Amino acid sequence: MRMGNGEEAKAAAEFIGYQHTFVVSQLTRQVGETLTTGRGSSYGEQIGDSRTHTSNSGPHPGSSTSTGTSFSRSWQESVNASRATSTSDGETTARVYEFTVEPTQLQALPPTGIVLVESAAGGRRVAFGDCNPAVVAMPRVSSRPR
Repeated sequence: MRMGNGEEAKAAAEFIGYQHTFVVSQLTRQVGETLTTGRGSSYGEQIGDSRTHTSNSGPHPGSSTSTGTSFSRSWQESVNASRATSTSDGETTARVYEFTVEPTQLQALPPTGIVLVESAAGGRRVAFGDCNPAVVAMPRVSSRPR
């Protein structure tokens, strides 16, 4: 089945047919990093007054009064830093419609080469073979069928 030129090989490839396949068409990777820093401060004051009055009517009568004042201050300083990294991977596939057998494969066949094309459940099945009558005389070929 020697194909003499590209047009013959293309015609044979078109006769065998086309097939749909899915191929990876794009791979992507995104890498990100976020850095955040912050600073904060706060100040507070608190003032309090208290007054207590007690009286006693027992064997020693009397009364007492006490007063008190309290005062407090507070300061707070804070510093923070954070770092976040992210990675995202993606893959895109595309449907490709191409020859089941490329014309160049047909041109590369030996003169005694054959192509078997049969319809199968999942589509066409293609098998290459050789019908060279001298195959039985080649080394490592059995003289008896299996």
